[in-house]
Amino acid sequence: PKSVTLTVPLHRRKDCDFSYAGLKTNVRRAAEQLVEERGIDTLEDLSHEDKANIAASFQNVAIRHIEMRLVRAMDLMRAQDETITSLALVGGVAANKELRRRLEEICEQKGWD
Repeated sequence: PKSVTLTVPLHRRKDCDFSYAGLKTNVRRAAEQLVEERGIDTLEDLSHEDKANIAASFQNVAIRHIEMRLVRAMDLMRAQDETITSLALVGGVAANKELRRRLEEICEQKGWD
């Protein structure tokens, strides 16, 4: 998941704001750079391996963005009310096994359910 270098959106901000706009642009630029490096004509001509590497790198950074924002939110909540120790992951995104695994690790490290 790290073969294509992508930047975590808003990584310098200390709030809980969330956006994938910069990441999407980053992915497009990385793909275009691969097209140029490979000497091919279009994004569609990228190999299956290149496309899989882009997708894996995107997922890794997208989840890292969620992790960073979630840790900030958890810390803010804990500062306001020490009895809050549960996280619910719901909706379609909850079906992502890698996201669940990584958020479970964070909850375990912080002593949350």
